[in-house]
Amino acid sequence: MGTESEGDTPADARGRQSSSEDRSSASCSSGSRSSSRRREDAGSGGGSGAMMTLTATLVSGRSSTVTVRTDATLLDLQEAISKGLAVPVPEQRLLAGGKQLKSGIAGGGRSLAELEIEDGALIEVVRVKWVPPVLPPRFLVKLTSARERLGEDRYSSAFLIVYEFEVDVPKSHVVMRLWRKNDHDEFEYDFEKRTVTQHIQHWMAGTTTNEKKLGIKTPLPELLQMWLQKPTPVSAEDAFWKEAPPPAAEASSSSSRPPGAAGLRARPSSSSCQEEEEERNPKPSARPGWFVHPGGECTELALDLPMASEPVRLRRVLVDEEGIPVRAALIGTYAKPHWDKVEEYDVEFYAWAEEHEELEEEEGA
Repeated sequence: MGTESEGDTPADARGRQSSSEDRSSASCSSGSRSSSRRREDAGSGGGSGAMMTLTATLVSGRSSTVTVRTDATLLDLQEAISKGLAVPVPEQRLLAGGKQLKSGIAGGGRSLAELEIEDGALIEVVRVKWVPPVLPPRFLVKLTSARERLGEDRYSSAFLIVYEFEVDVPKSHVVMRLWRKNDHDEFEYDFEKRTVTQHIQHWMAGTTTNEKKLGIKTPLPELLQMWLQKPTPVSAEDAFWKEAPPPAAEASSSSSRPPGAAGLRARPSSSSCQEEEEERNPKPSARPGWFVHPGGECTELALDLPMASEPVRLRRVLVDEEGIPVRAALIGTYAKPHWDKVEEYDVEFYAWAEEHEELEEEEGA
């Protein structure tokens, strides 16, 4: 914490503080440049492995020759291909000998030698872009905290265990329900009348209902399409959901934490580059069973959408081969007791069947 020394003017103190901040900023930049140089070394001449030449080719037939070292990682290869074929790393799926190259838990950490890539190999590059699914006219999306699956039920009274979104596009109507352990809230959005009716519940005070103007002028169908276009694929290095670590590694990770500290994140003791980076790009806690990839050919997408009135945003979604979400990551502005800054949710998606609609009409008659 900066203070003014005896005999110094405020300008002197501010000058020293500014100089200190400049050095801190330079230190962060220097660390970033060092990391960048290490990666360039792996792709060019700074590593210890022998050089090898590979041919990367797209389905269209366009190809590029890339030169990397045998001790380069899969991520290094992807970055070299990105320069040669202008295909961003998150959109690359690489195959060699008909088999997909996967980076493993470390996200790009396995070397090409470990992946049995030899000099002169042909690398097939499949470009995978996010193709939004065609949504049914009426559907329900349910997000349930992964803590339920993991058997962790130490919820605070404010923690949102379940989010439900009931969407009726033809009627321009959305109902959102937020479930806590003792009560829940319900919000009814009418995009034709441009109103939202709120039913705010408290387990002691009861329910309060009010209606206010909806601050969104975009029609519901257009809004959904806009949201579907926002997600972008995430690279393996930056992915939240990883393959399950070996039992030995998980046990080692658990034993290194003090008793009762499961799920808690260590905070830097002072302001640092690490703290700044964590603020910009928060990561999940190292909790056993937390953010484990469910298996199958899933794609992780990055996005940024608001969630209800809470200071929480939807930042990551894991979708299956059909583009249907199976996991979600919600990020709050800060961590709370029994509430991490990055929370995992299991996602269920239901399309309303025609029978559901006919039943409603019969009940209305």
